[in-house]
Amino acid sequence: MSLTRAANASPGRLAVTSIASAGMFLVMMDSSIVNVALPAIARDLRTPPAALTLVVLAYLVGAAATMPLSGWLASRFGARRVLLAALTLFTLASLACALSLRPEQLITARACQGLAGGLITPVGMGWLLRVYPKDQRTRMAAIVSVPAALAPVVALVAGGAIVQAWGWVPIFLINVPIGAAAVALGGCALPPTPAAEAPPALDRAGALLSAASLGLLVTGAGTGPTQHWSLGPTVMLVAGAALLVLLVWQQRRARMPLLHLELLGNRLFSSAALIVLCAAGGLQGMLFITALFVQESIGLAPVQAGLAIVPQAIGVLLGIQLTSRVLYRRVGPRRLTATGMAGIAASACALATVVPTGPTGILPSGLFVAGLSFGLVQVSLQTSAFASLAVSESAHASALFSMVRQVGSAAGVAVLATVLSAYADTLGVSGSSPAPYHAALVTAAILAGVGAALALRIPDADAAATRAP
Repeated sequence: MSLTRAANASPGRLAVTSIASAGMFLVMMDSSIVNVALPAIARDLRTPPAALTLVVLAYLVGAAATMPLSGWLASRFGARRVLLAALTLFTLASLACALSLRPEQLITARACQGLAGGLITPVGMGWLLRVYPKDQRTRMAAIVSVPAALAPVVALVAGGAIVQAWGWVPIFLINVPIGAAAVALGGCALPPTPAAEAPPALDRAGALLSAASLGLLVTGAGTGPTQHWSLGPTVMLVAGAALLVLLVWQQRRARMPLLHLELLGNRLFSSAALIVLCAAGGLQGMLFITALFVQESIGLAPVQAGLAIVPQAIGVLLGIQLTSRVLYRRVGPRRLTATGMAGIAASACALATVVPTGPTGILPSGLFVAGLSFGLVQVSLQTSAFASLAVSESAHASALFSMVRQVGSAAGVAVLATVLSAYADTLGVSGSSPAPYHAALVTAAILAGVGAALALRIPDADAAATRAP
């Protein structure tokens, strides 16, 4: 079924689907595209490249601060208002990034982008869960999985080409017309979403603890590998973990908690959350390592490196279509997810055999299999995770799920980057040696293997409503 036919099945669904998908694409692309531009930014702003790590971290920390608030904000003000406000802030912050003349201006603007980005994905996802009945969730998952497939490749390929031709400013300017169009279309076409009749008071302690714990965890994980886990990143990671434990304790005792942790008592939702932790960590970490590997060891330029990862995107798109149209209803989420995670593990092992002078076919075929496998996992989890939850819990469930995915991605990149650095130091080899990259890819395979084992816990019967013909 086409996007238009699926979306037109209920009033306003086409608008919700289009705006939410566009917002997710912008957020996913922008979280990656800046990495390509950091050397050019450092030259133009006359700043050491290492200092611009804050440009990346500011975005992640901003998103970590608002993501836990997304469920409460959607209940308090309505999803329509929150989504349009977040898209507006993201667009204005993108313009501010492009106009930045000093590093501190760019870092502040990136933090504002992150604040908006932390709301766009969970609020949009929560709204989609409400407008798509459970028996149509595979269609919804197929639609929203496309941004996840295309954004990393567009970021690497288009970002590298744009920076090479025109510099770093246009990578932020391209967000402005897209964001403005999304806000204008949303203002005209998005259906109203009234706020709750008796909105809960804000759990201020929970908001502070969630922002502090996730911010410290993301910052510690992001800076630890490059600083060889010196005292600063280690303290941030330990403090973040301690605050996370305190957050769980506080939420279980709060009268009106910010995070609905009782949702993790749902067997299907908790199983999907654990698996997405491994899936996000394994695949994002693998793509991060592969992008470095093809540049540093094989010797490809940034644009060529982006093109080398295109087979992964093709695999994801094919996996999405196969799962949503044929496999999910016939096979069920348990076996599909386990097979997909096992495929990611196998492809990571295959990539760990690639050497600069070896056969050229292993890299594209391995990435294609990884993408195909992730397509199976993405649609299966996105469809089944919320199947046994009440529609009224969509906003809070989406916030929790997004937080788990964010932590998994950050943890996966941090773990694999640490293995890469530690292995290179132990062997005393240069950054062009393939051995450290191979060790990191084997670690990604282990993470995916754990996810495959966890997938066997998915209760297919609990997701029966999503498999109805």
